[in-house]
Amino acid sequence: MFQKKIQTIIQIEGMQCSHCAQKVKMGLENMKEVKKVTVDLSKNQAIVISSPSLAVDEVKQIIEALGYQVTAITKN
Repeated sequence: MFQKKIQTIIQIEGMQCSHCAQKVKMGLENMKEVKKVTVDLSKNQAIVISSPSLAVDEVKQIIEALGYQVTAITKN
């Protein structure tokens, strides 16, 4: 059965190196709804491809638990 996927763009403050970006990527990839994560350090953002049931509050909680600040989340 085909399941719809959505794109969520998360603006993140505090990432300064590729290690930071990898921590965020791995943290988000552990969510069951997430299909793919791309972190762009130069834009301070993560792009998440997921099922529509992705909970943005949980996304924010995971990123902030890693020590970074979420400044905006946009679902497309």
